[in-house]
Amino acid sequence: MIQFDNVTKTYPGGATAVDGLDLRVEDGELFVFLGPNGAGKTTSIKLCATLLQPTSGRVLVDGLDVTVDSLEARTRIGYLPENPFLYEGLSARQMLSFVGEVRSLEGGASAATDA
Repeated sequence: MIQFDNVTKTYPGGATAVDGLDLRVEDGELFVFLGPNGAGKTTSIKLCATLLQPTSGRVLVDGLDVTVDSLEARTRIGYLPENPFLYEGLSARQMLSFVGEVRSLEGGASAATDA
């Protein structure tokens, strides 16, 4: 489950990217952010992925507050940025295995290398 409770993100300089977002995505549901550039889609995803901190409100992943339990929350989500960073010389399979090992994931990392 992913939940945003009255989440606002304001950047230095005063630009508000997300303003009072209330959202709940249940396990097994598919949710898509659609909107024009500057609507807060990427900021919302980065808040959920613990790459940004909300200015106010809270984001929960499986009941974990991503600000308080960011390390544990990261083990429950995956994030692929628009311009992914890949270490030179690693195949996609090796990159998945590496990330799985860094995050101490069970099953998922080894499954990626067995395919």
